[in-house]
Amino acid sequence: MLLHRHRPVPLLLALSLLLLLPPLVSRDAHARLEAKQWRQVGEDAQKLFAKPGKREAKTDVIALLVQDGEKRSWRLLVEALVQEAAHWVTTQKAVREKELQIDEVQSKPMAKRYPEEQRNLGKWKEELATLEQGARDEQATLEGVTQVVAEGPEPLRKNLFNRAKGPVDWSVRAAAARVAAVRLDEKQAFGFLTRVLSTDKDPRVRMSALEALREATVAEEKPEDGEGKNDEEEEAPDFVDVAEGLILGRLADRDWGVQLLAVRIVAARRMTSALPHLINALTNASPRLAEAIGEVLCEFTGENFDPYVDVWAKWWEDHHEEYRSKERVKAGKNKRPPSDAHFYGLPMKSDRILFIIDTSSSMKLPTKNLNPAEKWKPPAGPVTPDDKDDAPPPPPPPEEILSGPKIDVAKHELKKAIQKLPPSSMFNIIAFNTAVLRWRDTMQKADEKTKKDALKWVRALEPKGITYIDGALRLGFRMAGLASFDKAYPEVNIDTMVLLSDGAPTSDDVSDVKLMDKEIILQHVREWNRHRRIVIHCIGVDMQAGIELLQILALENGGKYVDR
Repeated sequence: MLLHRHRPVPLLLALSLLLLLPPLVSRDAHARLEAKQWRQVGEDAQKLFAKPGKREAKTDVIALLVQDGEKRSWRLLVEALVQEAAHWVTTQKAVREKELQIDEVQSKPMAKRYPEEQRNLGKWKEELATLEQGARDEQATLEGVTQVVAEGPEPLRKNLFNRAKGPVDWSVRAAAARVAAVRLDEKQAFGFLTRVLSTDKDPRVRMSALEALREATVAEEKPEDGEGKNDEEEEAPDFVDVAEGLILGRLADRDWGVQLLAVRIVAARRMTSALPHLINALTNASPRLAEAIGEVLCEFTGENFDPYVDVWAKWWEDHHEEYRSKERVKAGKNKRPPSDAHFYGLPMKSDRILFIIDTSSSMKLPTKNLNPAEKWKPPAGPVTPDDKDDAPPPPPPPEEILSGPKIDVAKHELKKAIQKLPPSSMFNIIAFNTAVLRWRDTMQKADEKTKKDALKWVRALEPKGITYIDGALRLGFRMAGLASFDKAYPEVNIDTMVLLSDGAPTSDDVSDVKLMDKEIILQHVREWNRHRRIVIHCIGVDMQAGIELLQILALENGGKYVDR
């Protein structure tokens, strides 16, 4: 297999990691270490990489191994990558265990907490912050050694791919896939990545491989006409072209999150060759995924159809020759059509939804907006596909809209939304103030009995305490399963969150209540929702302070902000 000259992906975290090193005085990039120094480096490497932590010391050793440039060093670097992948998972598990310890207290109303439990919360949260920083450090070290392996000689990667074929943890396969994604000019790398994307059972591995492909295709700059090419390269398939073939195959992935990432890459690269694959994917797509696919289809074609497979199949039958394609699509019906549920007038285009409701003391106050429909105004003219994102949301459904205390309006709107959910939907509810309460531990089917149980729980909610948004979002993402490091093949249970609040975020320390820096919350969500699999819609009720947090949360996570 022959490709254009490999252009490596930017060093990203690895570069910043290596920039921290002290200067290596007058040494060449590759200079064999003397015997005594090599023995010391080898011993240091074995000791350091056997355990998590000591990021700076590990960085120094990585730099010396790269400097040595011998087979003996490359073998140690592969072993370091394998060990760091395991350490990264270990540190993430420690974070989750501490979160569970905190949650045992945090999920209790204040009146039911023992004084000792409340005192322990502050100490545990400090420990959690330390554990989270440790996990970030391990991730940075792993990213650094992964990049070094990707930039080393080919035999080094062959060693890694052979290791990753064996009974290793998913994190090792994921790291090896990231290495392979930037070295598709090598036969073994291409074969390993193809096998991972098509046969690896763990969606986290396929997601890592696809994400690395996205980064590699962005970094790959095609040479100008007549520049940097020879006759052999002119006839060779392009790096990006080969990568696109692997990306197209993931539009039919068995995990909706991997499909969603593939759809985003297709959109970013304007891969019109994906049109028939996108249409076929609509058949089994969830409402949330179907919406994303529909947006790409409309953008590519200039049409404005809803995301229904039968409509688009007919369109493709009439237009496929314009795209010089012989690909056929299967006409049929969407197996998971969208619901007509709304929450404060916001359409709920999801069948895996988590409602996160503010029940702080300020929700006792009467709403200033007696009728949410009053803020809705129809478009001035026809809405085209180019400006549909800027159009106002549709008006609330015609059911009765209450006024009065904000908590009563929120309960009423939540009742209407839940009642409209189809039985095939999954949902759950978090109510937060000083405590973070969840209705059920896991997502629930929206059958009639379950809906009645949920509404009974909602009716009993009483506003009190402060506005601990960070804790509510943390619990939501843990319930989603995105941070599941202790499961073999995690299923992401939630694809949409709707956060409703009426005020600025605070800490949960009742003895010293403080406003919480919105940047801390935003950074947490960026880490938890790294691949933006979960859409976060935000609803601000009579917002004064705190509105910017909700607006940015929605913007950065593919959602909408609605002012009510």
